[in-house]
Amino acid sequence: MSCCRLTRLPAALRDLGRAQLRAGDAEAATATLRRALRIVGGDAAVRRELYDELTELFTQHNELDGWITELQQREPPSHERWMLLGRLLAAAGRTDDAVEATRRAVALRPNDIDGHIALIQLLTQAARLDELLAARRRLVAAAPRSPQYVIDLADDLTRAGRRPEALVALAQASARAVELTEPQVTAGVVGVELHRVGRGVEGLFVAVQRERV
Repeated sequence: MSCCRLTRLPAALRDLGRAQLRAGDAEAATATLRRALRIVGGDAAVRRELYDELTELFTQHNELDGWITELQQREPPSHERWMLLGRLLAAAGRTDDAVEATRRAVALRPNDIDGHIALIQLLTQAARLDELLAARRRLVAAAPRSPQYVIDLADDLTRAGRRPEALVALAQASARAVELTEPQVTAGVVGVELHRVGRGVEGLFVAVQRERV
């Protein structure tokens, strides 16, 4: 079998599995989708779709617990699998396990913004403040052109009573704003945040700078 045909085979099996599922043959669909998953290789998009199809199938047949266990044991590790596990574990109320799964996903793909955001949401729900702040800092590092993520970090720092660090973060957001296409908007938001944190002079300064951009 040629290399090109092998590359297309997982997607073809995915489509076959979907057709079998629509026809009501869950057993055949499961076997087909599992086969596709074994040979999918590095195609992250198809792998994610296969995981989603199998998850829907097992959910419909009340076999989700077994599927979660299988996903936890499956090798080799993949970003898509750990992200899916995080969602499933969170839905099952297993927040600590969901945090760990999502953390593994982020470690495998540190520049994936969705992974960072999912981890932050879980840590927020779990009220794990120190870990939340660390996760927000990692998101800021992964998205250096997004002042909003710095503002979010400053917001959590303020709630934690760490105002000096919050002000440093907001100064960083202000500096980043000038690189954006609408710096006056972002500068205004940063100014409001600074004022809310309790340093009205700095807030007014940034607001004035907004008018000068």
